[in-house]
This record gives sequence, C-alpha cells and structure tokens, in this order.
Amino acid sequence: MIPDLVDDDLHLFFDDAEILAREGIGRRVNTLRREPAPVLIGDRPWESAWQGGWISVVHDDEANHYKMLYVAHPAGSKFHGVCVATSTDGVEWEKPELDVYALPDGTRTNVVLPWERGSTQTLLTLLDRVPGPRFQAMTYQVRRDVDGTPTGRGMFRGVSDDGLHWTVDDQPTLPGQGDRMQLAWDPRRQTCMLLTRHRHLSVQRQAGVKGLKRDMDLWESPDLLTWAHRGRMLWPDDDDPAGTEFYSMFPAAYGPGYLGFIEVYHTADETLDVQLAWSDDARRWTRVAGRQPVMPLGGEGAWDSHWIMLASTPPEPLGDRLRFWYAGTCTHHGAADRHRRAFGIATIRRDGFVSMEGEMFGGSMVCGPLDARQARRLTLNMRAETGAASVEVLTSKGEPVEGFMSADCRFSSLNAVDAEVHWRGGSVVPAQPDGELLLRFNLQSTSLYSYRWLLA
Repeated sequence: MIPDLVDDDLHLFFDDAEILAREGIGRRVNTLRREPAPVLIGDRPWESAWQGGWISVVHDDEANHYKMLYVAHPAGSKFHGVCVATSTDGVEWEKPELDVYALPDGTRTNVVLPWERGSTQTLLTLLDRVPGPRFQAMTYQVRRDVDGTPTGRGMFRGVSDDGLHWTVDDQPTLPGQGDRMQLAWDPRRQTCMLLTRHRHLSVQRQAGVKGLKRDMDLWESPDLLTWAHRGRMLWPDDDDPAGTEFYSMFPAAYGPGYLGFIEVYHTADETLDVQLAWSDDARRWTRVAGRQPVMPLGGEGAWDSHWIMLASTPPEPLGDRLRFWYAGTCTHHGAADRHRRAFGIATIRRDGFVSMEGEMFGGSMVCGPLDARQARRLTLNMRAETGAASVEVLTSKGEPVEGFMSADCRFSSLNAVDAEVHWRGGSVVPAQPDGELLLRFNLQSTSLYSYRWLLA
C-alpha cells in the first residue's frame, strides 16, 4: 500500500490564497526528473506495440512486491488485454508466467485479463483500499457480438484476491461512460473518485454536435458499485492555446487539498504532456502557475518525445523525493496500432511541485493568517545554500514579535525538506492573544517549496 499524502499542517504555493503580499519573489513550476531509460518495454509477442499503454501500480504488502497492471495491444488485433509485472523495488520488473491465460501453443503468459472477441479493454485502474475484496478495479469495455458489432459499453468493476486472477462484472456499474478515465481512492472522505469524459460526450458527437472538446466529469462511489455524478470538473478555456483538450486527470489527496495531474492533449501537433491543477475540495479546480508542464515531453528522438501518461497511482514517498511511474510514447496521438510505448520512472523533491523563488537582490512574502491559538513550530522545505533567507513572525496587525524577527532567525539546514527554524526567542512560537499571526519570508536567491506549521 502506498502511503496517504494527506497533511493538513502542510502549506503549499499552488496559488496565492495564503499569500497576502509579495515583492521580488516569483512562482516556479518544477518539472519531474525522469530516468533516461525505460524500466519496462514490450518484449512479448502478445504485447507488440502496446497501443494502450496506460498503467496502474500498487504495493502488495502480503506478497511484498509491487504490482503493475498495464494494457497491451498485439499487432493486428482490434482488442486490448491487461498484463501484470512485479517488482521488489519498483525499478527492476519481471513478467510472471501465469496460469490465467495461455497462447494456443500452450505458452503461459503474464496476461490477467485476456483479449476476447466480445470486449475491448482500454484501462484497468487498480485500488487496494476499497471495502470488500483485497483488490478492486474499474475497466472500460466495449462489448461486442460474434461478428464484432458493438453491443454496449461502459465502466465495469473487477475484483481479485491476489491481483492476478480477476472477475469482471457482467454488467457495467457506469453504463455508457468512458473511454479514458482515472480512478483514485480519497482517504480524506473515504470514497472513490472517477474522472472521465463528460457523460454525454459520445452521444453528442454521434448527434453531430460540432466543436466538442475532451474534458472531465467527476463520479464518486464508496464501493465501485453505486455512483453519484458530481458534474463537470475541469475544461479548457480561453487561456489555453486553440486545440487544447483534456485527455484525463489523475486526482490525489495531497497535503491540505487535492493535486490533479492533467493529461493535456495539444491537437495541433498531436502531443500530450502533464500539467497541474489544485483543489481544496475535489470539486472546484484551478490551474497552476501559468499552465506549464510539470512533466514535459522528452527531447527529440527520445522514447517519450510525444506523449506522457502518469500511472493511475498517487506519488510514492521515497526518502526526500516522490516517485512516479509513467508511460511514454515516441509516436503521435493518431498513430493507432503503430504506437511505440514504454514505461519509465520520474521523481521530484518531496512537496516540491511549485517553489517561490527569491530574486538575486532579494524579495519578501507575507503569508497568513495562521492559527496561533496554541504554540507552534515551523519547518521549511527550502534550498538556500547560494543565497540568504530568514523568517519573521508578525502579529495579525503586521507588527514584529520580539525575539522572532529576521535578525533572530537561524535554520538547522540550508537545503532540506524539513529544515527547522529557530529564533533568539526559541524554536517554539508562542500562542497569540487574538489566535492569529503572520509569517514574513525574506528570500534572496532562494527556493522555498513549502512549509509546515506544527503544534509544538
């Protein structure tokens, strides 16, 4: 099980909601650091081009290894299957030979949901926290009759006790919905969140409605069986370049709110990158910091030069960094069965998606008001080895608190994700009479990623 990332003491800088004033300080989106080579490639006959390369990763605590479910698309087939790979460290992956599905010659495979003439499976998103069977998932399927004619489509629930042997319901729990979707467990509200295309997109297209774009609706369920439609969540607007569409978004409960990783489709050049969104309540989403990619495409000729798809998995804490698995493509969106995909790893500094950057000659930023009804401690996620930084404690009226001014400030480290802040007045900020205070950050050639305001 990958740990929850909920932390109400964490303060992030995705927007200016808590920033009352700033001068000489800018906001920067920090991109994920990718490993240069993929960690998993298509090297089996039944995988071929991996036309549907979406993946989902979970740590199986009982088996003491990671499981990756991914979609494979054999050459010459119209259909998709779901395969599994396992790893003890998330880096070196093996493809087990299972008794679930064998080729006509008896060769065992790592297929857990086989290709069938009666269905097309494009994604299976794995969860291990929903009440019920140990592993549950949602898969989009188009059911077909013997001659290939579609007979229905929608989202189907799958269950498994070991993550390898799956049973998929006969009827969809979300009829007519799909095809691209992201499924996530919300530990804060104990519910499943499913984001997919707005619910009438396909029928509107069939009816001849012009100018439609891919965007996202939110559905919620406690058990993957009963769903409530929460409405249209996020869509391209006038600040996006012409031809921008949202292919999908993976939502993750993170810090005091929700972080969204948007798979943004640029129709002009048929490429897709990943941008950020932020929400306090998983309902109202805002775009982050000029809509710059947090996961840009690989360089010219790279294996991930045209399409980036993060796994349907929350970021995994790994020391002072967060780890992501992703699928990358060196072919255009419209390449169909000629796609070339592989799977890779990227990381980023913990809580470091966005940083506030102090200019060369220095700047300041006032944040708050913060809860000061009880004594608190302050830790910073910052990098200041080549510059200068300090923090001042102010009353709610903006007056300095004696012993907690800029000249009194010291740090346990100038480059750490949890640097402790100390002042001449001590490392504990006393409670304030009116229960509130402000923090003024003075930054010169310094990156401030986040801070934690902790009970002493």
